[in-house]
Parts: sequence; structure tokens; C-alpha cells
Amino acid sequence: MQGMKQALNDAIAMRGGMALFSSLIGESPQTISNWRVRGVPIKHAVAIERLTDRRVMRWDLRPQDWHDIWPELAVIEGAPMPPISATADAAVVEIAQQAQALGDVVDGREERAAA
Repeated sequence: MQGMKQALNDAIAMRGGMALFSSLIGESPQTISNWRVRGVPIKHAVAIERLTDRRVMRWDLRPQDWHDIWPELAVIEGAPMPPISATADAAVVEIAQQAQALGDVVDGREERAAA
């Protein structure tokens, strides 16, 4: 997986430079330049993927959250692993929910036994 900024630069180069790329995307060159710092908006990632014939993928343009936005991409050949923090966070939440559910059952039994 390449960095977001490099992926965007590659997409711009593949489509003939900033002027042509910006007209194809429908945004000003200044707006697209700002994406290098702020990130590519979700609504443009699919369009860029299509404009580059999938040589620049959504996961390249949004490496930190692509798996949350487009979970269906995770099963595509060549998809990167989601960031560790996202995977770990999801696992922690799931374990906490399971523990809470188990705690509710245990607490309920303890209350009945004490009565």
C-alpha cells in the first residue's frame, strides 16, 4: 500500500496532470492540492479509482479508514490488512460487549441467590 499523498499524485499524473485531473473530478486544482494535506474526500475516492482503471485504489487514498467505509473491499484480492488499531478497537469492543452480557447473567444469578 502506498501513502495517500503518493497515491493522489500518481492518479493526477495518470490522468495528464492537475488541470485535466481537476476537470475530470469536477474540483478546482487548489481543492485537490488541499487533499494532499487533508485527505481525499470519501465522495471522490471511488471516482479516482475508476479514473485510474483501479491502479489507484480507494484503500490507497484513505488508508486509515477504507475498511470502515467500504468493508466489502476487504475480501478483494490484493486488499491490505486494516490498520492494527482498527482491528484491535473492534476486538476490544466485541469482547467488552460479550463481557457485559455475561456480567448481566452472572449478576442476575447472584441477585436471585442472595434473595
